[in-house]
Amino acid sequence: MPTLYVENVPEELYEAIRTRAQGNRKSITAEVLDILAANVATPTELARRKAFLKRAVRIRSQRPDLTDPFLLPRKYSARTAPAKPPHG
Repeated sequence: MPTLYVENVPEELYEAIRTRAQGNRKSITAEVLDILAANVATPTELARRKAFLKRAVRIRSQRPDLTDPFLLPRKYSARTAPAKPPHG
């Protein structure tokens, strides 16, 4: 596994990472690796995001079946129509 050395880290940033690592009960190295993993997309992650976006665009472009009662607004749905008031 490659090793990454970082020099000239500003003191304020280092202290923020150290504090965060302590709060998460991790070493500074483990905390930095988590931060990098959460914020730097790998080629695998980029491919996953691209596939997700493609599916979302395809779903959004499909027209809904407006006769489906589950898609009708509540006030127009037969399932939720208010009961008729009693005559009297």
